Amino acid sequence: MTRRVQHLLEAVASGKSAAAVLREAIDGDTKAPFLYIQVPEALHAALAVIAQRVPQKLEDENSDHVTLLWVPDFSDDFGAHAAIQALRRVGRAVEPFTAKVQGWAFFDRVRTRESDQEATALVALLDAPALSRLHHMVREALGETGWPTDQQTHSYVPHITLAYLEHGARYNDLPVMDYEFNVGMFSVAWRGIRSIPLGG
Repeated sequence: MTRRVQHLLEAVASGKSAAAVLREAIDGDTKAPFLYIQVPEALHAALAVIAQRVPQKLEDENSDHVTLLWVPDFSDDFGAHAAIQALRRVGRAVEPFTAKVQGWAFFDRVRTRESDQEATALVALLDAPALSRLHHMVREALGETGWPTDQQTHSYVPHITLAYLEHGARYNDLPVMDYEFNVGMFSVAWRGIRSIPLGG
C-alpha cells in the first residue's frame, strides 16, 4: 500500500470530508472505497460556525458527512458489480430513519489531515440506532462478497468531525444542540460516486 493511500485511509478514519475523499479517489491512485451519509447543509453550516470558535485548534474539518464505512487495503480483485448489488439489497431492507445530534465528544490519538500529527478530534455524536445497524449490515454484505471488511475491529460510533485540536485539549463551552435530520440514502465514493436509496 502506497504512503498516499495510507494517508488517505487515516484521514477518512478521522472524518475527512466526503468531497475531498471523492476528489482523491477520482484524481489519485487510491482504491479505498468510502461509504458515507451527507448531512443537511443547515447542520453543516451550524457546525462550521461552532468549529470557528474553538481554541487550541490545529485544523478545521469539513463537517459535511457521517462516515458509514471505509475499506482499507482494497484491491481491484474484489468485484464491483456484486458489491454494489449487495449494497442496494441492504438499502432496500432498511427504511429511512432519523438521526439526532445528542452531544459532543473528544477522540484522542487521531491524526490531522494536513500535517499528519497526533491530535484530538472534536466530534458531534449522533443518536441513531438505525445508523449503527446500517453500518453493520453494509459491512456484513460487503464481507460476503469478499471485500476485506473484517479488518475493522474498532467499535462504530456515529459522529461528525468538526475540528482537530491539540492532543489532549478539551473545550467545554459548547452549545446544546437539538437538531434532527432524516436519512434516506447513503453514498459510495469509489470510481465516481453512487447513491444508494433506503427503503427500496
